[in-house]
Amino acid sequence: MNENNYRARAERGEVQIGTWVTMIRTPAVLTLLRAAGLDFARVDMEHSPFSMETVADMATLARALDFPLVVRPPEGNREWITRWIRWGAAAVLILLGLRRLLLVL
Repeated sequence: MNENNYRARAERGEVQIGTWVTMIRTPAVLTLLRAAGLDFARVDMEHSPFSMETVADMATLARALDFPLVVRPPEGNREWITRWIRWGAAAVLILLGLRRLLLVL
């Protein structure tokens, strides 16, 4: 299992630059984002048309590329959080209100 570089860099206080993926539903976009020099990608399942299968494929490719993928699931319950951590997301982003969020690493 790969080390969670996203978490390790966050714990060291390093700046990481990433982007939201909201409309491009092919996992291959992660290859392009990594080649462009980004440090991670975030997939928004709450406001986009992604299926669980597509995001699971993205998580698998992200792990193979050693390119951290952060997933924002449509709901912030335990089932969604544990599912994405188990399927290979580097982190799960849960919004708790307008100005609060929870990042599960």
